[in-house]
Amino acid sequence: MRQIYRRMITSIHRDEEHRLNRRAFLHTLFVFSVTAGLAGLPLGALARWAERSGPKRSPRSPGTPIARVADVPEGQAFNFEFPGLGHPAVLLHLKGGRFVAYDRRCTHLLCPVLWDADSGKLKCPCHHGFFDAATGNVLAGPSRRPLPEVPVVVSNGVVYAVGGEKRGVRSDAR
Repeated sequence: MRQIYRRMITSIHRDEEHRLNRRAFLHTLFVFSVTAGLAGLPLGALARWAERSGPKRSPRSPGTPIARVADVPEGQAFNFEFPGLGHPAVLLHLKGGRFVAYDRRCTHLLCPVLWDADSGKLKCPCHHGFFDAATGNVLAGPSRRPLPEVPVVVSNGVVYAVGGEKRGVRSDAR
């Protein structure tokens, strides 16, 4: 290391600074680059070791858990935060055991949509709009677009919101 340093020092003489040639400059640049690269190797090896020796991960879940199947009786709804974005959403347990979830913001003026168990529809109380619970399509009211669907999967008795993009609403829950 001393030889490299001595060579760098001696390649530039104070009385000839104005005559620094291209070869000496490139040589100095090369030495600094190699030194910096070699200095980073132990840090990379340490990071790799820490990654391998860290806690073992459990098998990956299909998405972000919303609720247990037993917690949402058939014909009922469960409000939750839309994964990844923090938007309000609603999980519906439809007749026949099917689960669907939608963004709770009305597509007209973003009013909160509520589950009406008596009619089996999603209702926007602001302008009396109604949405189909099975599809999210508009049934009545000023809204023209259906409710954005949150893709869900049921696995091991738990309902998960899975990532993806559907009807313009993005979910990054992975």
